[in-house]
Amino acid sequence: MEINEFINKHKIQEKILNSFSHLVNSNKIKDLNIEDKEISIDIKKIDYKQTELNQHSFQTSILKNKKEIGYYAVIFTNEGNEIDDFFVIS
Repeated sequence: MEINEFINKHKIQEKILNSFSHLVNSNKIKDLNIEDKEISIDIKKIDYKQTELNQHSFQTSILKNKKEIGYYAVIFTNEGNEIDDFFVIS
């Protein structure tokens, strides 16, 4: 399956947005190592790579005032199920 087909079939962009929102809303500012929750992700620019275990990793920038402050990555199975996510502040 082509990656764009995978993204569309499994609604990957929507899942990444929902996962990011849930993470930000369910954690405290100090736990996320951020000043406030006025952050977003650049969902229109997603980097893709296939992992060593043949899973799908999607990574996008975390933005504050349009400046990149880190990245958010989500790993999915071939069936489109979320396995893990990574919230990294630079």
